[in-house]
Amino acid sequence: MMKSVNPSHAQTTLSRVVEHPSRDNDPRQLGRIFGDAGRGVVSVDYHVMVVDDDAGMLQLIEVILKRHRFSISKATDGFTALEMLETETPDILILDVMMPEMDGIELCHRIRAIPKLQYTPIIILSAKSDLETVRRGIQAGANAYLSKTMLASGLVPEIKKLLNHEVKGFS
Repeated sequence: MMKSVNPSHAQTTLSRVVEHPSRDNDPRQLGRIFGDAGRGVVSVDYHVMVVDDDAGMLQLIEVILKRHRFSISKATDGFTALEMLETETPDILILDVMMPEMDGIELCHRIRAIPKLQYTPIIILSAKSDLETVRRGIQAGANAYLSKTMLASGLVPEIKKLLNHEVKGFS
């Protein structure tokens, strides 16, 4: 998903961006705002990190997201994800709940403790959708909780909704 603005309206557009303390002067942000390669400006897609211990599910999510021009990084467990987050700053994270050693709810809680990621949207995508687990996921800091049964129809719209809140004033 990319945001495009006529470059002649750059001043007006920049004044409409909601400033985000962890994203000030982020070139990816400018790429999203002025991201129309056909008009000769930088084009950058959103970066999604997906954490799931099921290789087949990771591959399916990757196929779905790449169709919508998202760049993807993948981790098969929470500890690997935390290591990757030392050098990566994704625009949104998708976490499975049921993983060995560290579940997605604990991972979400740990991600929220990382200052550069405290405002990064997190979606929990899980086969486990009982009310208690959903409540725990939201309390840990997830912005949304989706059942894996909603993967095909609900994941991309939820990502777009959360990312549109990141840069307000654009449609």
